[in-house]
Amino acid sequence: MPNPGVGEMRVEEGCGARDSVVRTVMMALLIWGAGAAPASSQILNTLRGFESKEGLSGGVGTFFSATGGNTENLTVTGSARGQWQGTTQRWRFLVDGTRSRAAGSTTEESSVTHLRHNARLNDRWATIAFAQHQHDRFQRLTARYLFGVGARWDWIRRERLEGSWGLTPMLEAEKIQEESTEVSARFSTFVSLLGRVNDRTTVDLTAFVQPKADPLDDLRAVASASLKTAVSGKVSLHVQG
Repeated sequence: MPNPGVGEMRVEEGCGARDSVVRTVMMALLIWGAGAAPASSQILNTLRGFESKEGLSGGVGTFFSATGGNTENLTVTGSARGQWQGTTQRWRFLVDGTRSRAAGSTTEESSVTHLRHNARLNDRWATIAFAQHQHDRFQRLTARYLFGVGARWDWIRRERLEGSWGLTPMLEAEKIQEESTEVSARFSTFVSLLGRVNDRTTVDLTAFVQPKADPLDDLRAVASASLKTAVSGKVSLHVQG
């Protein structure tokens, strides 16, 4: 039996009034997500961007930008991600880093490393476990470590619409420059909706909220929405907000 993992969508034929309702709901959710608050760089979304197939997969990427004139600017960004997926187990890792210089001085230096494990318990439930390290010199963040263990519930599994909800208590250790290390507890919760509007168009909506255990009003949040449609057999259009 295929592993119904994170981000996997099974597409089956369907028609009639139910498909019309699904299309309407998904388009409304896309508009809502595009108008949500700007994404927080402190929250890393690892639900998407990986292939839903068994075995090893992954890739690397780099981005280079340079401008001249009165002020010389240089930006280099690199990333790597990989996945091993079995029938009921899955491991994912992600590494991102950015460094920028302007007028001979470093203006940006940041990196993030994430390792995640999921185990499928049954058709509806799976475990979540992850560890993450983050560094951002120009946000005065020497290091932030996150460790979490929780569960995921796939509450919608229909022909053209899938929805998931996850909750993970996590421990956070944060070291700000010239300050002592702060250790605190947070909850990480997410809602994910993935649907097919028609045979060519897919809508993806994800929202994360991470409140501190005490006080709960100290929270981080991010929401994103994307629309992907096939223009032709080899060309597709991907809009994300």
